[in-house]
Amino acid sequence: YRKKMKKHQLPAEITDEQAIALLRISTIQATHNAQAYCREFDQLTASQQMGLSQLVFQMGVNLEEFTLFLAALNDLSYRDSAQPGGYVEAEAAHWKTVQSMLIQSDWARRYSTRAVTVIAMFDPNYVEDPKQAEREVQATLHPHRHKKSHGKSVSAVSGATRMDHMPV
Repeated sequence: YRKKMKKHQLPAEITDEQAIALLRISTIQATHNAQAYCREFDQLTASQQMGLSQLVFQMGVNLEEFTLFLAALNDLSYRDSAQPGGYVEAEAAHWKTVQSMLIQSDWARRYSTRAVTVIAMFDPNYVEDPKQAEREVQATLHPHRHKKSHGKSVSAVSGATRMDHMPV
């Protein structure tokens, strides 16, 4: 099969139309499931909804293992800021924490190109300047990428936050 696959000699078992229909169903299901992971999914920006939906699409139920990310995502205590102007600062800090939880994951290191885009989508200002949001994530994510040495990877993140056990 592998040789036939490389030579594109395997007949398609489904049509292009069927493949597109399956993709549509999968994306709708990912968005629906993303709502189950986020208490106030409908209150997120469109880009934040897209980012979470993409995570669910890629990882499925394995997203449940991202306990620190999900806890940060659903922590709405920043809304309780009583100081004038404090809400804006608290909200910005909240989303930086949400992004940080993903940046510290093995998923972000393994899939860095996709991760930069998805993580940037959680920036509340993403729609204003997506490229800037991606540059900020890339600058933060890049230090966490290490070369392998003798078959073991070196990590700057503590074992408590690594999420090594994530199958993706």
